[in-house]
Order: sequence, then C-alpha cells, then structure tokens
Amino acid sequence: MTNKPGADPADSRTAFRRLMVWTGVAALVSIAAALGYLALAGVEMAWHMIIATTLGVGFTVLLGGGLMALVFLSANSGRDDQVR
Repeated sequence: MTNKPGADPADSRTAFRRLMVWTGVAALVSIAAALGYLALAGVEMAWHMIIATTLGVGFTVLLGGGLMALVFLSANSGRDDQVR
C-alpha cells in the first residue's frame, strides 16, 4: 500500500482537518442563511423550529462535506490504484 509521492499520512490528516474546518464554516454560513431566509419570509419561528433547522441544515452540510473530504483523500492516497 504505497502512497503517492509526497503523500505522508500526517499530511493527509492535516488536509482532512483543513477540509473539515472549511466544512464547519460552510455549515455555519448555511445555518445562518436558512434562519435568515425563514425570518425574512415572515415565518413564525418557535424555539423548536430554530433547533430543528439548525440541526437539520448543520448535520446535512457536515455529513456531505465529511464524505466529500474522505473521497478526495482516498483518491489522493494512491490506494485506489492498486485495484486496477
């Protein structure tokens, strides 16, 4: 199981952390945008709706971003080349 040249496992962990930080920022921006949209649309927002929107949007963005980060790191590790 060889990595591509320059693909140190420590570098992969650092890249994954960096991608997850950006995903977290994207989740926070998405949550703010969703809550802002609902407020501007005139929707009455009870506390349970705010919690549900925050958890739903935040979890969805974090899950999607985390899975995308794993795909990118897997593709760059060189381990997929051994299958061929």
